[in-house]
Amino acid sequence: TVSIWLERQLPDWALQRDFTLRNWQWIGLAAVIFGGFLMDLVSRALLLVAWSRIRRKSDPDPDLSIGRHGIRPFGLLIGATIWYWGVGALGLPIVWATVLQVAARAVLTLAGVLAAWRLTDMLGVLVLHQTRKTHSQVDDLLVPLARKTLKILVVIFGVVWIAKSLHLDVAPVLAGLGVGGLAFAFAAKDTIENLFGSVAVILDRPFQVGDWVYVDGTEGTVEELGLRSTRIRTFYNSQVTVPNAALVRAVVDNYGRRRFRRYKTTLNVTYDTPPDSVEAFCEGIRELI
Repeated sequence: TVSIWLERQLPDWALQRDFTLRNWQWIGLAAVIFGGFLMDLVSRALLLVAWSRIRRKSDPDPDLSIGRHGIRPFGLLIGATIWYWGVGALGLPIVWATVLQVAARAVLTLAGVLAAWRLTDMLGVLVLHQTRKTHSQVDDLLVPLARKTLKILVVIFGVVWIAKSLHLDVAPVLAGLGVGGLAFAFAAKDTIENLFGSVAVILDRPFQVGDWVYVDGTEGTVEELGLRSTRIRTFYNSQVTVPNAALVRAVVDNYGRRRFRRYKTTLNVTYDTPPDSVEAFCEGIRELI
């Protein structure tokens, strides 16, 4: 192993044992910790430069805040990888190696899940910016919905991955979920109904993002279609959340798909207006229309 090869090359003072570890192991442990933090900072800086270039290719004036927040878990992921493999290469006593590797593995797993979560947001920003260049607005509904679905999958697989990395037996938990599936289905009946409602809205497409709609007494502009509900911005600048299940049964009046806008008004003229002037005025209006 690496530790045995190193001990053959090191001087006697490095092989002396202090506080249960050899001197070279203390130095190596400090180097591994420092190297992990250093690679965290370096990788985050490089990834931020790459993200900035990618964003500026699609948007001359991009918002880089999501990139700064999204890249942090990737740096921690690289640093935790160095900690995990570095601790294993030092040949530490079994107690030290077990504690440190379990801690490094936990940080590595959490960083991986968080990195996948943030990567979903970053990809969603890129895809959503590209969809805004198209004429169709169906993709404006699909991209946020797909992003939320991917986040749910990331959480599910992340929990299973964390349990396996900590050597926890997830089989009894999965079996318990199978037994309690019927009770869970009854408890989550409304949520499941809203989920299928969102699928029905996407397939039927009664409205798009930005349409002016009137649904069950709510009138405003569609802002977002989620897995559970649809958000409508009213003309009072308030936000109304409508369950997707209600949209399947409700009558949706979509003003955004009108071919014409009817405008009715009354124009008053004085009694002494000559008839020829009134007729000329009406002809002028017809010509403008």
